[in-house]
Amino acid sequence: MSSLSHPLVMEPEELEARLDSQGLLVVDLSKPEVHARIHIPSAVHFDYGRIVAARRPIGGLLPDEAALGEVLGSTGITPETHVIAYDDEGGGKACRLLWTLDVLGHRKFSLLNGGLHAWANETHPVESGVTPPAPAHYPAKIATTGHADRNYILARLGDDSVRLLDARSPEEYRGFKRLAARG
Repeated sequence: MSSLSHPLVMEPEELEARLDSQGLLVVDLSKPEVHARIHIPSAVHFDYGRIVAARRPIGGLLPDEAALGEVLGSTGITPETHVIAYDDEGGGKACRLLWTLDVLGHRKFSLLNGGLHAWANETHPVESGVTPPAPAHYPAKIATTGHADRNYILARLGDDSVRLLDARSPEEYRGFKRLAARG
């Protein structure tokens, strides 16, 4: 989790005051066309699809370490970077980036409270166009905590000290909507 010097949730006013801070990178996970039209000054665009692996029949898994290191580095993120993430869709994509960073042991991150909508509606400065990132090196190493793979879950079935949270919709849980085939 983020430390107190890097609040987990950052208010737009606080981000505006920190925009010129050394070691800070504002990352926009909005759609590319939204980013090109309006974004926080100096924010770099991040392609959400590059932090979710599409391995059929299951989508949404973590990519491998090499792919994660490449996408983070190509966005300008280093292990020392304080990442402020936002999107224009309620924060889900930004939170996925922050969770991914957390799984990699990266602790310097914050979520912009309210995302792009809060920023723009509160009349903070915005710009258009695309800000090219300064490529960097990110040595990605997936930690053994922060996520559970199939083997972890199978080894702990029946263990009362482990709680599994099922994030599927009620329709998926009951079998009325299938997004993945068994087997």
